[in-house]
Amino acid sequence: MASATPYERPSTAAERKRGGGGPARSCIECRRLKRKCNLQLPCQHCLKNDKECSYTTATEETRVRRTYTAQLEDRIRELEAGLVQQPRQQSPLSPPQRRSSFLHDENAPVAGPSQASPHAQGLAFPGTPPPFLGSYASTSSATTYDAALSLPNMTSSLAAPVAAPEPAPATFLPPAFVPVVGFASSSEALEKQPRNASGYEWNERANSSKPSQDGTASLSLEPDGQGYLGFASGATLLRILQIIAGVSHIDVPAAAGPPSDSAGWQPTDAEMTACVDAYFTYYHAEYPLIHEATFRAQWNEVIPPPSGPGWDLLTNVVLALGAFVSFRPMEAVDFFLERALTKVNVDCLEVGSLTLVQGFTLLSNITQKRNKPNAGSIYLGIATRMATSLGLHRELPSWQITPHEREVRRRIWWTVFCFDAGACITFGRPILLPAGEADVQMVHNVSDRAFPPSATSVPPPSPDPTMYTSLIHQASFHRLGNVCYNLVVSTPPPASQDLLSMDASLQRWKAGLPSWMQPTPEAAQAYPRFSFSAHKLFWRYSNLRIILHRRAFLERALKGAPLAPLPGSNNEAASSTDLDATCASLCLQSAADTISAIHQFLSGHRGAPNRLEWWYGLHFLFHASFVPLIALHADPTSTSRSSWLSLVALTCTTLSILSTEPLAQRCLQIIEMLKPREDPNGSMQLDTGILAEMLARSEWAGQDAAQNWLPFADLATLSSFWPAPSA
Repeated sequence: MASATPYERPSTAAERKRGGGGPARSCIECRRLKRKCNLQLPCQHCLKNDKECSYTTATEETRVRRTYTAQLEDRIRELEAGLVQQPRQQSPLSPPQRRSSFLHDENAPVAGPSQASPHAQGLAFPGTPPPFLGSYASTSSATTYDAALSLPNMTSSLAAPVAAPEPAPATFLPPAFVPVVGFASSSEALEKQPRNASGYEWNERANSSKPSQDGTASLSLEPDGQGYLGFASGATLLRILQIIAGVSHIDVPAAAGPPSDSAGWQPTDAEMTACVDAYFTYYHAEYPLIHEATFRAQWNEVIPPPSGPGWDLLTNVVLALGAFVSFRPMEAVDFFLERALTKVNVDCLEVGSLTLVQGFTLLSNITQKRNKPNAGSIYLGIATRMATSLGLHRELPSWQITPHEREVRRRIWWTVFCFDAGACITFGRPILLPAGEADVQMVHNVSDRAFPPSATSVPPPSPDPTMYTSLIHQASFHRLGNVCYNLVVSTPPPASQDLLSMDASLQRWKAGLPSWMQPTPEAAQAYPRFSFSAHKLFWRYSNLRIILHRRAFLERALKGAPLAPLPGSNNEAASSTDLDATCASLCLQSAADTISAIHQFLSGHRGAPNRLEWWYGLHFLFHASFVPLIALHADPTSTSRSSWLSLVALTCTTLSILSTEPLAQRCLQIIEMLKPREDPNGSMQLDTGILAEMLARSEWAGQDAAQNWLPFADLATLSSFWPAPSA
């Protein structure tokens, strides 16, 4: 009898095809890497690369298929149950109809497929879901559907036909709310779109002095010419606050600051040196993107600067940031900024270097602070793509480079990572940098003196704070914060229980911070150099909690539901309504924490202030102030009204500290305009008649009315939330 060949072994392909219990196809590792496997155990690739070689059996694959099939069958049954429970006289198999958003009488009968009004069909706004669905996501299709139908003035026509199901999402949505291409999401319902197809186009070169532009994305009421500002931006809150306050138009001119004309100004060597010193004194401690000793040696021509087109760009951006943080006249800031922009050409875009990544990253930040947020996003996009093209997101442990060179790459990557996350959350835009593919290690908490470029090994981490402590904790925050942000902007919106679980993760992260990164007077006294870093990190943390919970807060505000905290709610056993109320109260509490912390920091500041502290304080303060302002208008009879008024007053007091800053003056004017007014009897006066006036404004003639009112629901629903006061 002939000896057995490899094709007669139990692990061969022939027996696998016969349905035996041997392994199926290639081994798991070869299938993952799409390599040809020799079907041995171990195979040649796993043996060569010292990998664990294993195979899946036909029985296991059959079990996986059956499990997936059962999941699909369960989903189909839920889908059929939702269709059966529709209180409509329309067959599920009848031709699909387009849903239209229009003003209608709540008691009027729902129009069928052949009864839709010509006006409704004429609106160029098909497939609009109810504006606010975030609180109705649940695991039960019947409960979700019934709750959604209970929304006031909700149109009841069917959505587009249900397509072939994707893998089952975490939260089931009934067919009328399955996300379809072209349908508005609930996040979109809280945004406002331009009036024409070119409305998002912007020109910050020609409109650099436009009053409505700001780098905080909180003062832009109209989206035309501003670029896209998503749900997480402060502009969304300001627009909703504007309509709740009954103010049809906000036209607050920017405070007249000193003219910025850098044409005739030329810096001296002493002034440039002072700007470099200011950069490393104030800015470098927050974002240690550059190795200070190396940069100063190159600046003073002790060692040659890096070759390529990046050095001139980097030096001018450093000078611009140094002039900005040290309260130099804006003509000095713009002089260095314009000189840096002259270095941006095709030579920079067709070359990749660490110096260019540093230059474009800092250029994006100073451009944003000079109220050109879209240009800043472009420069940051160049920096992020160049960083990944240089492999900064990979650790590459087998690469034979010095420990200090590897550490510099880590510092650049994590600084770019923090900038990208912070800017995208500020403007409500997608985060660019990869998450799963990045395996670069965190920077080490060691001082530059202990870790010079000539070091042959990485020194042990310091138990005390160093120049890189702030970056380490900022990066750890943004790694968790990106998960929170992606959850908030996801479609369908997350359930309140998921948001509360994520909030608990944020609180655990904060509890794990060392003492010197806590925003306390004791920490500020013991570590004054890191006081701003600790406070800014807390402001970011509180701002993210506002974003995390503000969908529930806005939904309850627009429904006229109570916004005061509900004591004694149990997150495990509470109903979805109770959980929404908890989220709304957490949004209010986070706003209060932000306002109090910023006031404490700016009013009790020791030493010379810098414009970087003012800029971040303004950004987070103005964003947080919208929350109690909305609460005052939406829930005027609340028992917490006095505390909300105190928060608004504290905001105005804090803004008055920064009265010399033009942006602070504009913020203060807007808050004064949107504060609730009281009559002599102490009751709030809400003029809902202004809503009809806004709808009939001549500038909207010929426009799609539903499109303009998308962020604020329809007029009938809005009037039912805030009825006109009785005579």
